Amino acid sequence: MEGEIDIPPVVVGIDGSDAAVNAAQWAVDEATGRHAPLRLIYVINDERWPGTVHSDTQAEVDSARRALDRATEAVRNTGKPVTATGAVLRGHPDKVLITESANASLVCMGSKGIGWAASKVLGSTAESVAAQAHCPVAIIRHSEGSPPIRTGGVIVVGFRRAGHEDRVFQQALEEARLRHCALIAVGLWQEDFGEAPYDELERCVQQWQSRYPDVRAYPVASRADLPRFLADNADGHIQLAVIGADDADQVANIVGPQGHSLVEHGRCSVLIAR
Repeated sequence: MEGEIDIPPVVVGIDGSDAAVNAAQWAVDEATGRHAPLRLIYVINDERWPGTVHSDTQAEVDSARRALDRATEAVRNTGKPVTATGAVLRGHPDKVLITESANASLVCMGSKGIGWAASKVLGSTAESVAAQAHCPVAIIRHSEGSPPIRTGGVIVVGFRRAGHEDRVFQQALEEARLRHCALIAVGLWQEDFGEAPYDELERCVQQWQSRYPDVRAYPVASRADLPRFLADNADGHIQLAVIGADDADQVANIVGPQGHSLVEHGRCSVLIAR
């Protein structure tokens, strides 16, 4: 693609899973929309458990290359005009992806869910990268047996105060345009000054929509926080939630755990805007 060599790549973490392949396919539109290449990376984990160093045997390298080949083939099968390259790297996956993010347009990862153990006990690569990356991060939810949503549906963004989250709002509108989605701007309840005034929310939506006339945007007031709103509306129509870096700690609550849970979650993909 012309000019893409000068544009930072869209980086995708590959680990051999269906979720990672789905994330690579989701990232294709991000790359083409930016006129950027795709960089698929497989990280051989240097230290899988504290104090236990694990060297990369030839079998691991071969497995990594097969995983990259599979993801590259899936990208090619989309038929989109994007250049994809693969690399096998060593280190802790979260640290490697955070380092890669310094020279990336976007970092994208697949997830089947972020459970309590992964989040609180073992640590979660997705959560670490979401909180510490130097660029936007997309965590793409993958559900077994359900076809991934890449275009259409609804994108949701939270709203607190006009001007406070312009970058987040703009990123949400860009995603809605790219993926031919409607956008719902949710006015979120806040304890410090009551409800986000609906008139202010509506004015903000109108102002932004004047810059994106091809995007259908709707203001919705809510007394819940964004994870709760998403959980209450987890009917399969919401493709993506867009949040700011200050809300990166909400990632696990939005993506939800793998399998069933006693607590409801949004169970959708999430983009952390920066």
